[in-house]
Amino acid sequence: MAGYMRRSMDWLKFAWAREPVIFMSCVFGFSGPIFVLFSPWTKDTVKTMKSIPHVYPFLTICFLISPY
Repeated sequence: MAGYMRRSMDWLKFAWAREPVIFMSCVFGFSGPIFVLFSPWTKDTVKTMKSIPHVYPFLTICFLISPY
């Protein structure tokens, strides 16, 4: 396990030294979905999305407004 961690750290140091812009874009790209999953607003967003109806009673409203 220690060898795996050492190789990973060596590779990350090499990637940072070689291409820092590409390295940081990959870090931001991979961390974005992780932050969304662990965001404190995720629970509130899910609750709000569940409270919005998926089917609106459009036909009922049209029949009530229609003069026919």
